[in-house]
Amino acid sequence: MAATDQEQAHTGPDAPAPGDPAVPVELRHEKRQRVIKSAKIMAGAAVFDCVVLDVSPRGARVRTSAVVVVPEHVVLQFRGGAAFAARLTWARGMQMGFALDGPAPMTAQAGLRALAAWESLPSTGLARSMAILREEGFFDDPELAEVAARAEEAYARFTATLRTRISVR
Repeated sequence: MAATDQEQAHTGPDAPAPGDPAVPVELRHEKRQRVIKSAKIMAGAAVFDCVVLDVSPRGARVRTSAVVVVPEHVVLQFRGGAAFAARLTWARGMQMGFALDGPAPMTAQAGLRALAAWESLPSTGLARSMAILREEGFFDDPELAEVAARAEEAYARFTATLRTRISVR
């Protein structure tokens, strides 16, 4: 079992002494956020329902309703639709830890839906809308100017990322 399953030592009057070999050592690079999210572990044609217990940008701990054996490489699909290529790093009973290796490849159906969304985006992006607002002096308000700049940057990042995911040229 990898050390990523280990919890941080507790503190208080009954806490073990520092250096005690019985104390688990936290070896994660990033702290995980505790969550309760439904998800699916997809391994080829097999699909296992699970609950994500905690997550970080590079990993997740999940619990299944029964002890299951999954291959090393799977897709972890969150209920909201995000899917990640995942690598099993440890398993103990009904709990498993996964390293998240990046976005999972889209299914053909998801690719078609993403392409339809891409095609529905205005070809001018936010540029035309922002130009109209600038002409009318809306961005003389510093707060509106700052929010508009962030919106344009976010929209540019969004379209660039979506373009790479669905291979639009």
